[in-house]
Amino acid sequence: MPKLSNSELRVVVFAERGMWVGQCLEYDICSQASSLLSLRNRIRALIWVEREFGDVEADGPFYGIQPAPMHFHEMWNQGLSIHDMPNWRAFGSPPACDGVS
Repeated sequence: MPKLSNSELRVVVFAERGMWVGQCLEYDICSQASSLLSLRNRIRALIWVEREFGDVEADGPFYGIQPAPMHFHEMWNQGLSIHDMPNWRAFGSPPACDGVS
């Protein structure tokens, strides 16, 4: 799989059990948080860690991490763009805790 920049990675965002969940589509990497800002920071940190410390002895960062399962890609196709968060789309309703900040 080719190496992609952060701006090329897509993330679908959805609510689950009162939290925001973000699932990267190009690699099966996800996180959750109580706010979109925290979620964005956590996803960025996961991607950075994988790029910096991924399996260098194998084929480098993201080696062996498959794309997200297809149902997340389908969620992306039905999702709505998120203002100020290019390549992120929201699917469904926000969590009950609000947590938009």
